[in-house]
Amino acid sequence: MPSTPPTAANVADKANAVLSDFPYIARRIEQQKIIASVTATWPDPPAPLIYWLWVAGDPTLSGAAPARQELASLELILVALHHLQVVGGSWPSRVAKLYPPKGHAGKDHVTEFRSAQFELLLAFQLFREDVTIIMQGDGGPPACDLIIESRGTKIAANEAYAPQKDIDDWYQRSVLMPWRGLIGAPEPEPAAPAGPEPMRDIFLDPAAVPLALSNILTDGNFPGQKARQLASGDGPTLLAIRAYSLTSRLENLLTIESAQALAAAISEEAWDRLPKQCAGLLLCFTPDILGAGGHLMFLPAPGRSPDEDLKNYLTNIQAMA
Repeated sequence: MPSTPPTAANVADKANAVLSDFPYIARRIEQQKIIASVTATWPDPPAPLIYWLWVAGDPTLSGAAPARQELASLELILVALHHLQVVGGSWPSRVAKLYPPKGHAGKDHVTEFRSAQFELLLAFQLFREDVTIIMQGDGGPPACDLIIESRGTKIAANEAYAPQKDIDDWYQRSVLMPWRGLIGAPEPEPAAPAGPEPMRDIFLDPAAVPLALSNILTDGNFPGQKARQLASGDGPTLLAIRAYSLTSRLENLLTIESAQALAAAISEEAWDRLPKQCAGLLLCFTPDILGAGGHLMFLPAPGRSPDEDLKNYLTNIQAMA
């Protein structure tokens, strides 16, 4: 921990000092923009990218090495996007969301950042030899985020979804409160509890993951947004869901026995909400660091059978993820 609380000028200076270590990241952000963003957001935590740069530049912080790993991963993503024929299409729109917005960079930006980061990491996770991933643009008619092509032939369209379970509580506990401790800001007066604090269940809940997946599909917003995207275009579609943050307790992921058992535990009502051309769910154990492994699990929708090309592709990505 720093010996003296950091100031806005100190955070911006250290972030800018580290920026030169990552030339591809630096291409898209000027030092003055870092200063302006920190100043506009202060005393709240800076945007995630600036936060990583600042932490990486302060060896007294225990998170310096992990922050540098995150930056190195983003640098590698940018290098690959520019020089390798792996991911095409509208990837610049996702990269832009990783950079601080004009003005205050609060929780909404963090949420957008996490979603864009997942889409980019997922695109590389879905890549295989003879396969190209095309990122579709934001806006316009409903369309899935990613198109999976093999030698010019479309295999499937993939809609990506990164759940933000309890994002308000997570942001408060994991970002805002530790940050206030770092800068020496006074803690707000805690709200009076409405009742006795519920006991934390220390046991794993095998029903938590299928219930969370069922809730995603039966959510009131699903028909107006995700369902329309999954029903767009021609050919089969997939709904890719990031497993982490799916439930409030990460440990519940340990209760998953198999893809077949998990698919069977999802409610019939939930499966019925998927458009007919959607072959099923792709549960993505996607780490935040490019190349750090990960796993993909296909959950087939009942009564639907992927065509041979999609079936072979799904077998390939589950075996090699």
